[in-house]
Amino acid sequence: ASEPPLSGGMSEDLLKHFWRHRGAPAELAMDLNDAAERIAGRWKPGDWVLVVGAGDVEEVGPMLKKRLLER
Repeated sequence: ASEPPLSGGMSEDLLKHFWRHRGAPAELAMDLNDAAERIAGRWKPGDWVLVVGAGDVEEVGPMLKKRLLER
């Protein structure tokens, strides 16, 4: 995105917020492939996944689906 980052709106800031309000595990992935690999390695039927990001983050869904179907 071309807009400047908001104070407190960086990935690390959001992760710290999720950790403070523990309801479910939260992790920070290095890139989209890392996100799909991490999720696929832990996902079990019935699990819910929330992916937070910007830009091409919508690509994680198809990447994850492919990995899960290959298991």
